[in-house]
Amino acid sequence: MIIFNFLSACFRSPGVVIPTKDKYIHKKWSSIDSRGGFCFIDPILNIAREGSLVRDYYALTDQSQRNRNNDQCFPSCQQTYCSNCKHQRPPRCHHCSTCRRCILQFDHHCIWLNNCVGYNNHRAFLLTLFYLSLGCWYGCLMLYRSFFGLLKEHVNDHGWHIFYENKTGFLDLPPLSIILSSLVSGTVEKEVTIKLLFPFLAAVAFLQTVFLGYHLLYVVSALTTLEYKILLDMQYKHLLENKSRSFLVLPNTFSLGWCQNLKTAVGYFPFMFLPVQVNPRPTNHQILNTSTPKKEI
Repeated sequence: MIIFNFLSACFRSPGVVIPTKDKYIHKKWSSIDSRGGFCFIDPILNIAREGSLVRDYYALTDQSQRNRNNDQCFPSCQQTYCSNCKHQRPPRCHHCSTCRRCILQFDHHCIWLNNCVGYNNHRAFLLTLFYLSLGCWYGCLMLYRSFFGLLKEHVNDHGWHIFYENKTGFLDLPPLSIILSSLVSGTVEKEVTIKLLFPFLAAVAFLQTVFLGYHLLYVVSALTTLEYKILLDMQYKHLLENKSRSFLVLPNTFSLGWCQNLKTAVGYFPFMFLPVQVNPRPTNHQILNTSTPKKEI
């Protein structure tokens, strides 16, 4: 599941607003210029599919109310104009400076995926984080008895020394060259493997879990990483300008409640446990009455 969702996030288009100029349409996306793909395998550019994604994405907002009091809500329901691509783009669409294209519901550009995270591959990105965290915690669960058994033996023999000048510390391992040669020849000691893997898996599991937690917070708030950062900057600026402890709260017209927001991001929950790709399903959001004045808390 880690490999499936990782490759899916790498090769799936995040949802690109392609300019109508012919020189852009026929340009091939390449894994070298950070537009998706993996190990020099380029993603497939499907112009019709990208155009369909853009048309479907417009269903996320109510066209009849898109131009009403847009300064009273965040994210904005307004279309925007990209000065780099020279074209109109849907709401919540941003230009990625790394891969030089406009991404639907742009979250961030991920160097580990070699791709942007956006409307069309956000689910695969979230599931990659989920299964990577789950896999690392599973590895820790399998190794913790052996690891703490070795730690107990070491404490009885040498005391509490993690790294020690006489090389009797618990994590004083052989030189890297010896470890690599042992891995190649298949003669690496079990104790060395346990001492290397358990701290590594525990560290990665902790970091990935925190990272996943932040992204789930953004998801249930119906915000992207970029929008959350922009919102924090707006609130900080408001605090400085008003010299008060209250911060600005704007209604989010894209939020349908935390549960529905989560379902919108990951799809039907049973599909989370199957190696299948699920295309985002646009929902016709009923825009809230944005004439409500700004709140301060």
